Amino acid sequence: MAALLIVEDDRNTNDAICEYLGTAGHTVLPAYDGEEALRLFRQRLFDLVVLDLMLPKVPGLSVLHEIRKKSAVPVLM
Repeated sequence: MAALLIVEDDRNTNDAICEYLGTAGHTVLPAYDGEEALRLFRQRLFDLVVLDLMLPKVPGLSVLHEIRKKSAVPVLM
């Protein structure tokens, strides 16, 4: 299945999304702020990024701009 990066600072929401998509057979990695999202994105390839706009440390739009410098991966915001 797909490798997914879930970027959401609300832990309950992030955990729920990860649990749902994980039980569907996807490999899911959570990130709880923009800094962590960028670190994880640099470490491996993802098939999809689910990205919140309002994040601590690095805002979602800045994360998107950094992702777009290196990748055309689909991003759901």
